[in-house]
Amino acid sequence: MALRIQLLPLALVATVGACGAEAPGIANRIETQDDRMKRQEAEFNASPDIKGDDLRRRLNALGIKDQWMSPAVEEHGVDIFKIRLPALDFARLDKRLLAKLLLDSRYRFELADEDQNRELAHYHGAELHERQKATALRELAERRQLNSYPRYREGMAMSAFAPRLEAWCGYEEGQALRVIDGKWVDYQRTMVDLAVKDKSDGRALASFDCMKRVVDATTELRRRFIGNRGREGAIDY
Repeated sequence: MALRIQLLPLALVATVGACGAEAPGIANRIETQDDRMKRQEAEFNASPDIKGDDLRRRLNALGIKDQWMSPAVEEHGVDIFKIRLPALDFARLDKRLLAKLLLDSRYRFELADEDQNRELAHYHGAELHERQKATALRELAERRQLNSYPRYREGMAMSAFAPRLEAWCGYEEGQALRVIDGKWVDYQRTMVDLAVKDKSDGRALASFDCMKRVVDATTELRRRFIGNRGREGAIDY
């Protein structure tokens, strides 16, 4: 299957929530659902959107020839390029720049070869991580929380760190994070359910944003998620 990320309706992007008005991570920073959706829409509209002839020219600049591109329409009716790359030319490509262009074009091209897709996915994941980290650190700075948010460092006991992060974001212990084998972690379904049901004061959504912000800002913590076990060879910029 080609490398794709589907864009969900803005109302569904928010997913997780909490309890506690005095939690440091969300204190005085709670949005209404309407304000949150407007902010997300504005952020999305301000993001890069390279398409059409401009996208073709940028692909050419990376070494991808016109004859390797075929116009296609993806399942939601968006015009994209389907790219069939000779193996030797793919090996010579700057895959970091290709991954950046994939994000900046809002996924308006895809590779026809599944092995090439899998290799590009490593670079895509690394680039996406760096962007999410930069956004999270900027938001923490805007909230004056750079010196106060819980920091995970390699070797910390996850059973001690996870409850501290949950409390900082307004969760009860075990509501947001599940500790596995003492050193791995995963999100709890409860966290998602709380945010989905948040139709009133926005605290559950604020807690979800808080949790995601800290995880995105902390490379060492992201590596402790159970889905990354056994992925020591993943690409980090």
